[in-house]
Amino acid sequence: MKTGAMIGTLHQRGLASLTFLSNTKLACGSASKGTITIIDVNSGSRLLGPLEGQRAKIVAMHASPDGAQLSTLGEDLSLFIWNGISGALKSTTQTGSHDYILEGHQAAVCCIAFSADGSRLVSGSEDRSICLWALPDGAKLVVADPLAADLLVAKLVIPDAHEDPVAAVSFSSDGKTILSTSCANLAHIWDASTGIRLATISIPPTKTLAEGFPRAAFSQDGQRVVSCDGGGEDMRIWNAFTGAQILGPLEKLGFGWRKSPSVGFSADGSKVYMKADQSPRYEWDTTSGALLDGSRPDSFSGDALDPLVMDMAGRWIVDADTEQPLSGLPLDVPTVLTTASCKSAIAIVTKDQKLFVLHFPTRTCE
Repeated sequence: MKTGAMIGTLHQRGLASLTFLSNTKLACGSASKGTITIIDVNSGSRLLGPLEGQRAKIVAMHASPDGAQLSTLGEDLSLFIWNGISGALKSTTQTGSHDYILEGHQAAVCCIAFSADGSRLVSGSEDRSICLWALPDGAKLVVADPLAADLLVAKLVIPDAHEDPVAAVSFSSDGKTILSTSCANLAHIWDASTGIRLATISIPPTKTLAEGFPRAAFSQDGQRVVSCDGGGEDMRIWNAFTGAQILGPLEKLGFGWRKSPSVGFSADGSKVYMKADQSPRYEWDTTSGALLDGSRPDSFSGDALDPLVMDMAGRWIVDADTEQPLSGLPLDVPTVLTTASCKSAIAIVTKDQKLFVLHFPTRTCE
């Protein structure tokens, strides 16, 4: 069994969001001041921050695949994009001043996603539109009050992309297509160059009382899409080019309350995952649709594709793929609110707003 080193208790009060920029850098978003702090997970020392700019609580953060850019979404639905966070961490774009304003949506931004190379950003809004942005090198972009700043006009706008607010967006791995979903149980696939809708997927409505919107995700090769209803009950696999159903519904789970599920494919495409709040990660075979053994009834933290999770019942840090504990002893920590992980570290925020970080140096972060 590998032993994880506890990097102490980092007293970052008022934490709301976490995301890893690399295997050694963790971004922490404030629940009260709207600031961002970058922490070294090896030592617990502050590398950068607090970065200031947003005026409200940070409710969500997302890092570009290379860790070079960080997006933060405020409770007031303002969106900041910070570039140059991984690397030297000395860019003058991180002073909190507004360099650009995104001009394209007519209402609040609900969701965002980076392309794999970090050069583009797609956003979905309450105005039902989707916007695609080409990001200038080294710039920080912000959707906020139009203070003294230059306008960056959307490269591509898809008006009325959905019949209601856009709930989630993502790029295919090659950046050629965009996947969007809404609460109307529809997923659309778009050409990222022209904005032409290529396919529509009708996701069956949830039959439970769980609150949440349908979720969908591309396979790594961009040829398939996995979908899940808002209650985590109905999983299906679709052709990403035609919208035709390939497999489904996958083997049903037993009755349960599954709120805000997330979904994803394994890297080789042989499995699909579903993970809801306070539930284990369930796995299905993408050939047969069978529910795979090993999905445990204990509550785990994290999302569908998080590499490390926390077993809430046993307080173990667990490898999500092998289901094996990594830490030598169960953790003695208060109630866990949220976690974030990469291959070699996991960050845990507890109910009393303390941050714990465990580092596993023998594991490498991809």
